[in-house]
Amino acid sequence: MAGLRYCIINIKTVFCFHTDLQPKPTGMTINKTATLLLSILITCCSCNNFKKKDAAVDVKLNPAFEMDPPIAEDVWVQRVKNDEHYLLVIAQFNKEQLQEKFVALNLDTAKLVMRDDGEQGDEHAGDGLYTVKVNTTIKEFEQQLADYTKGSNPGKRLVFKGHSIVADSMMPVFDRVKFDAGERASIGGIFPPRVHAALKDHSLMITDLRVVEDPTRTWNFCTQAGNIDGPWTFKTLMKNLAATSPTDVVTDVELSDFVSSFFGQWLSSPIVNGETVNARSAIVRDLQSWRARSQLLPPPRVPVGAIDMRAIPVKLLAIVNRLDLRGNAGYGSSNAGEARLVFCMMTPDGCTPSNFTIIFEYGVPLSGCGAVKAYATEWSNLSNYPFTDPQFNIRLNAITDQFTLCGTSPLRPNQSSLNQLRTDEFVFGDPPWELREFNIDNTTHRLKSVTVKQTPAVKYNEKVNNADVQNLAAYINTNQARILANRYTVPLTFNGTAFLGGHAFTGRTPFPILSPVGTPSGIEPFHWNGTATAGPAFINNDDARQIFSLGTCSGCHGGETQTGFTMIDPVPYGTAATMSGFLTGTPGRAVAGITPVDLDGNNNIMTVPDPAGRASNINLRMFNDLQRRADDLNMLVRSPCMSILDLRDILMFKPLGFVH
Repeated sequence: MAGLRYCIINIKTVFCFHTDLQPKPTGMTINKTATLLLSILITCCSCNNFKKKDAAVDVKLNPAFEMDPPIAEDVWVQRVKNDEHYLLVIAQFNKEQLQEKFVALNLDTAKLVMRDDGEQGDEHAGDGLYTVKVNTTIKEFEQQLADYTKGSNPGKRLVFKGHSIVADSMMPVFDRVKFDAGERASIGGIFPPRVHAALKDHSLMITDLRVVEDPTRTWNFCTQAGNIDGPWTFKTLMKNLAATSPTDVVTDVELSDFVSSFFGQWLSSPIVNGETVNARSAIVRDLQSWRARSQLLPPPRVPVGAIDMRAIPVKLLAIVNRLDLRGNAGYGSSNAGEARLVFCMMTPDGCTPSNFTIIFEYGVPLSGCGAVKAYATEWSNLSNYPFTDPQFNIRLNAITDQFTLCGTSPLRPNQSSLNQLRTDEFVFGDPPWELREFNIDNTTHRLKSVTVKQTPAVKYNEKVNNADVQNLAAYINTNQARILANRYTVPLTFNGTAFLGGHAFTGRTPFPILSPVGTPSGIEPFHWNGTATAGPAFINNDDARQIFSLGTCSGCHGGETQTGFTMIDPVPYGTAATMSGFLTGTPGRAVAGITPVDLDGNNNIMTVPDPAGRASNINLRMFNDLQRRADDLNMLVRSPCMSILDLRDILMFKPLGFVH
């Protein structure tokens, strides 16, 4: 009736406007005018012209979903009756994650709204099944599905939740009988063929010596050979961080100041979010050695007191693709995750690896489905080239230039794409194996120590019943549901006190140092926990304790994964870096004669004991992270933008939620 009333009011207005401006009409004119107005009345008040406005039209994207989206438990596709040009896509969401009637998302450049209101193809309102009508033909969908699954054979596939292997399940096949009958057919578990073996070491974790010791792109401190200005050298990466714009020419003296400022932070005791990060004075020895060596190098030499980058003993260990850290493009502009270059320090003689790794962790400044998939394809295509082919390094160099060069992120400090620089060392002082994190400061334009993400201050992990450990337990117990779902971010403060740490290490002051590996009895492997017995400092849920501890820098580099501190191990020149069992599924290096514990033997799954001796789910303690990353990259490059399979990926893709 509201529509009808609106229509009549408009007609009265037209009629009055007509009679005010024209002479009094004759009877014939009145009849013609009345006929015209009646026609307008019938037309404008018809059902088709006065449908209720679709509430889905005004639904907007929720930007918070980019990194923390609702995750569909399954996705189906269904024919639209008597319509060959549209298909229904139906997603099932847990009602605890999504209660709204509508959820908006981007399919590349097009906005779609999935609905659970019983309208426009959605069968029942409020049943948790969200539906959208997609403009694609049955033939197009079937071709996309055939291309996606080409070469795929039935078999088992590891299923991951976060980093953990939670199942080893048979891969389902698309139920074409149901689809052809007009019923819902699941596409939630449809996967492309198994990844090519080369994908892991060519496209994800590159440690081959023909790359990391390429004499045209890297520098060998031990032999003083190679190209010190190559694109993958410590000097070039630091120089790109020190520059404030692409046209800024950083001199050797300015670079020395920038690098000296970075290493000099181990000489002081900065307070980071309320936690004092104690000085580790052994760095003095190294700084003095580098300055002295700088004066012994062939010309051109830096002034006395400056450091020549040729004198710093660093070796490139690996170039790492972390596309798996990207956000969900369906709910925002998203990103292409990270990429990393990992170095180890060498001893002063330059030929022996030191227990010190430096990781440059770059955000990849790309967004949008097309750009991200094209970038992913560049990485994936590297697996088509043997390391002996010069094209491999040429193409990899073109990839790394997209994030290592100054100017790749014009709106960020120093126009750098660096997200953070992390260090992991057992060289500069006591306690051992300290982890630190650095950002480029927008005021000083230098690297500055910042909080270590997802890791509380050291004092919260003393495992005794005091106020600090009670606060740790309160945080985990209060946020238990979000931690179990891996939907949490450790805050700067909690309960009114500084919470996030300024550094992390695998010891507890003043308690004995813990080994990172081993069994829970005997030498206790490092982990995070409250007290062992019930009370205000007790963490209630075994799995929540495990997931939280795994998410910390020190727990992940220790007992939660049976890792000997470094995920990528320092090695001498001429040796490819070894890796942790967390990455490869087989035990990594021994530490102090203790071999990392794998509970179920040589099956390419690293299954570790709960380091706290608690009854956490064993599936949360099974790892082969390179396999997870390979599966992710394979799916990303196989599903074309704006396809139903791309929509399925958006609906089911959970950003990792970890920083490592």
